[in-house]
Amino acid sequence: MTTISEIYNKMLSNGVNDSERVGWGSVDSQKKRFCVLTEIGDLSNTTVLDVGCGLGAYFDYIYEIHPNLLYTGTDVNLNMIKGAQQRHTDIEFIHLDITSDLHDLDGRKFDYVFLSGALNLSTDKHKETIKNVMKAMFALANKGVAINFLSIFSDYLSPGEYYCNPEEILRLAFSITQKVTLRHDYMPHDFTIYLYK
Repeated sequence: MTTISEIYNKMLSNGVNDSERVGWGSVDSQKKRFCVLTEIGDLSNTTVLDVGCGLGAYFDYIYEIHPNLLYTGTDVNLNMIKGAQQRHTDIEFIHLDITSDLHDLDGRKFDYVFLSGALNLSTDKHKETIKNVMKAMFALANKGVAINFLSIFSDYLSPGEYYCNPEEILRLAFSITQKVTLRHDYMPHDFTIYLYK
């Protein structure tokens, strides 16, 4: 069975542009998702953790708007981390899985924790993975968490991708915190959830 890392390694090799290399349909859709993530709150002078950072595209986006924030990126795919480190030698990128291996974070917490697209490929026990990732992200956050997902209400479903029911994700979020916002207003095939402390 092909692993998620193997799929991403193939995309890294075959992608024409950065959005294809990390599995996004287009640069425009990637930027729209980044915009909605960033609307979680005022990110000026905050610390942020980007889970599943890929090649560091969210850093490029967010730094233009908030150059005074402190960014850290993590990814389970070592080749993604190496690519991000080559592009941004002065930014912290760490190879780790936040659900099982946090020693490289040395007990640090971050004001906001983000995840964009890293849960869009279907895997075994995917619902359990989503739950574990969401809980781990919330534990690492001082102020809030923003995660985007593909929606079951999409006009089309691509094979191999995982489409979530927003109602199920909302229930999961409420099992973690009572302060939740669901955004399903920016693209028909995508939604974002904010979890606040």
